[in-house]
Amino acid sequence: MADNKIVNGVTVATDEVAGVDFQKMKLIDGTPDGVTPAIVSGSGGLRVDLATALDRNVDSVGIGLWNGAAEELAQGNNDRALLASASRTATIRADDLVNINARGVVVRTSITANPGTLGSITVTIWGKDAVTGDFWLLAQSPTLTAVGHSVLKVYPGIAVAANVALNDVLPRLWMVQVGHNNANPITYSVGASLIV
Repeated sequence: MADNKIVNGVTVATDEVAGVDFQKMKLIDGTPDGVTPAIVSGSGGLRVDLATALDRNVDSVGIGLWNGAAEELAQGNNDRALLASASRTATIRADDLVNINARGVVVRTSITANPGTLGSITVTIWGKDAVTGDFWLLAQSPTLTAVGHSVLKVYPGIAVAANVALNDVLPRLWMVQVGHNNANPITYSVGASLIV
């Protein structure tokens, strides 16, 4: 029997079967204002052939994830530049970041110049509370002075290594900060790889 139900403040047409509401939807081929249905296999399962169902173009098929307020497109592993290479003398914080669906992160610091090895930095990864805006420390690197690369990892199930790897999940809101332990110049960049 068809019924109209209110779901999240929106009226939708549903069919009730054994006390459970179902909503039918028509999957179309993806063309703007398209009406050509996607292909269903003989066994009734959905079969999407990207070469035919999506106009022979290389189209993307995405999965939407509900974040409590809106739908966001699920992401695979991806890289982000957090701090471009520059000579710095004071603590700097990268912009707050939103984690869509990654379980963890690898933060990579690349020091390219440190005259007299006098500059000294410490990289930290912080979670951010969505309600209060307060930050909490997730992971902290050792003191870095040498020219070269270092990594700091947060991922569930990873083998723990002091100041290198933390067995934890990356929260939805997070940020990276580079603390300068003195006022001597040091040149570095920081990037992140979000890992699903």
